[in-house]
Amino acid sequence: MRYAADAIMARKIDDLTTKKHHIPSIVLMERASLCTADIIMENEAVTKPVVVFAGGGNNGGDGIATGRILHENGYDVAIVCFSSKDRMSEQTVLQYDIASSLGMEFIRFDDFYDKSFYQKNCIIIDAIFGVGLNREIRGEYADCINKINHMCRSFNSNELKNTVYSIDIPSGLNASTGRIMGTAVKADHTVTYGLMKTGLLLQDAAEFAGKVHVCDIGFPKEIIDYIKPDWYYFEENDLNLLPARKSQSNKGTYGKVVICAGSPGMCGAAYLSAYAAYRCGCGLVKVLTCDENVDIIKTMLPEALVSSYSGDIQDMESRIKDDILWADATVVGPGIGISSEAEILTLAALKYSRGSVVIDADGINLLSGLGCEMSEEKSASFKVSDLLAEAFKENSHKVIMTPHLKEMTRYSGGSIEDIKNDIIGYALKYCYNNTVLVLKDARTVVTDGKKVYINISGNNGMATGGSGDVLTGLIASFLAQGADRISAAALGVYVHGLAGDAAAKKLGCYSLIARDIADNISEVLKVKPQ
Repeated sequence: MRYAADAIMARKIDDLTTKKHHIPSIVLMERASLCTADIIMENEAVTKPVVVFAGGGNNGGDGIATGRILHENGYDVAIVCFSSKDRMSEQTVLQYDIASSLGMEFIRFDDFYDKSFYQKNCIIIDAIFGVGLNREIRGEYADCINKINHMCRSFNSNELKNTVYSIDIPSGLNASTGRIMGTAVKADHTVTYGLMKTGLLLQDAAEFAGKVHVCDIGFPKEIIDYIKPDWYYFEENDLNLLPARKSQSNKGTYGKVVICAGSPGMCGAAYLSAYAAYRCGCGLVKVLTCDENVDIIKTMLPEALVSSYSGDIQDMESRIKDDILWADATVVGPGIGISSEAEILTLAALKYSRGSVVIDADGINLLSGLGCEMSEEKSASFKVSDLLAEAFKENSHKVIMTPHLKEMTRYSGGSIEDIKNDIIGYALKYCYNNTVLVLKDARTVVTDGKKVYINISGNNGMATGGSGDVLTGLIASFLAQGADRISAAALGVYVHGLAGDAAAKKLGCYSLIARDIADNISEVLKVKPQ
């Protein structure tokens, strides 16, 4: 597990390091610059010229110091400064003076762009703005960033391509939200210090940050422990957090899941959820679906138990009660529609489930507008029934909701744009009474209202019908095997993404379908650390 910091937290860690532990900023700057220079020297030939674009703040000082270290190691380095010395931070002035004393070249931005020598096959170091940026970029800074991006995208030959290294965060990328502040540098590499920045994990960061390197520059562990970051993400060694297997065990050891899914003409969601639950190690999976789907499920997934909810709607709740009580974890929603039967399924799942309830797809649509009501916001157009609203409020402490952005607009009343611009804020706001929320996007966020998990696995090939149904099965399987809700949700999302990555490696992103994700769960779990 790795922690991530937003802009406020990153600044606080830096301030406490210098003020409480008396480690001078210039020492941190030198460590950061040595780390950045090492990464560049590992990847780039000494014959390539280097251009540093340096702002007036400490980020610019990091850039100048990195350029100086590269200069001392034989690279031809030019430094483009946007500020006069009287407008630079104290540490940046010191770095400027050191570089000047070594005879390094400082040029104006306008002069630089006229020098064709630096237009191709060079190393560009972006040190214009750091994590403190909180305004839209305009004027000469915007011109500079746009020209940097043009320089790096205007050559077809890899031999002519310029390579961009951004310091701490690409200039123009919001360090907390990942939002583009007017314009932003498109980096090939980002070297960030201390902790990962949340802005490097969200929104457009994947396209702007390139490969991210997190470098330890000496922030004391005591400071990190004191700050206690609330944001985290997983790396592959975190698969050891998955529920353990036991030598002395049977199918009952690994839990039972009931999948309340499917309606006439909608069988695939039920199959994909159940199949994924089994692939993740669940002992027994039962599919509760309509009569029309029973034979199909039995044929496609003979390992599954199958039960039907069809019949007289008046006694439907009492008939399906035992199916739900049978399970350790319940899924409700995939492919059920928004009919009266669907509402009874969702209501029964909330009322009778002995364990946690994963509400997905149409289950969320049935609850549309409830988030507005509970947060006293303007209600969405769809009004949830009083019975279902009451059942949700009484049982929200055992619920995991898994909306994608469109479903979240119905639940919360917010627009897709608003949610994308503050995906963590929305997820936190609508965790009513300890609900765990899995807000799905290219960078999915999972939260219990306190801790926030940001997922970094997965790829664009997973943007395909049925992908979310596979995820619900994954999460429910981990719940049935004993994981708590936040762990099951975060691990489910992470494994789901890794399985998608394994599928894309074999098939490519264009050809990937949901079943490929489920098929490749085994590729992920067989490398789980022991």
